[in-house]
Amino acid sequence: MTEQKFYINSGTEKIVNLDTDQFGNYIVITNQNTILTNEYTIKIDGDVKYSIIRKLNNDFFLLTHSQTNGFNNASIFNFNSQLISSFNLDNGIKDVLIQQDKIIISYFDRWVLAGKGASGAGVAVFDFNGQQLFGFNSSAIYGKITECYCMCKHGTNRVLLYIYSNMKFHLVELNIDTMQIEIFETPTEFDGASAIVSNTKNIYFHSLFKHTYGLFLYDKLNNKVKRYGEYPSFLKGIKNGVFNSFDDNGFTLVDIKE
Repeated sequence: MTEQKFYINSGTEKIVNLDTDQFGNYIVITNQNTILTNEYTIKIDGDVKYSIIRKLNNDFFLLTHSQTNGFNNASIFNFNSQLISSFNLDNGIKDVLIQQDKIIISYFDRWVLAGKGASGAGVAVFDFNGQQLFGFNSSAIYGKITECYCMCKHGTNRVLLYIYSNMKFHLVELNIDTMQIEIFETPTEFDGASAIVSNTKNIYFHSLFKHTYGLFLYDKLNNKVKRYGEYPSFLKGIKNGVFNSFDDNGFTLVDIKE
């Protein structure tokens, strides 16, 4: 396991959220709606305080707010700070993942259990126009998600979801081209994990119910579990065995080495 630290100078402003790739390219939003990247510093006008930022591609980025409050809670901007479009992704946004040209949203359990709109789907997939393409619960095929604890990119056209459903935790592999799903029961050692990432061979889980900072390796093919170690900070899975962690000073890439 190796670490690479990146310092971000946000001045007196606080980093609210960031998005990074496995190579250290980042985009940040501060509590004053300043957008910071490796190349740009821009300002977003308006009173909306966004909670999540994600890079869509080299031309555009997405800002979301957890609640709609009667308004659109997702906006796409270009890197000249121009608003391109806005749309509604429903209440209770927990996490946002961008894979190819899709927006994958997970929702907090309170809104999932309410069973209304996109949030009632537990996990929903949208295109860049805000049109819903898929909803896990609304598909009425795979059972019901109570909550998605964490998710990450997996390969070029899939995402991994770690869900709680029917009183058990499951690993879900979603193909965002076909919207087909595979569901796997996971060993109880992973219960409650708040971060997940995969590489070519294994899947890694971090921050479990029984091990706050524990890091576990899961060999899905052979259904084997191994304690990999610990990392004393909360993580978010990116891709290809790399997690990130951020604070007021910047972020750290944590690369899991085989």
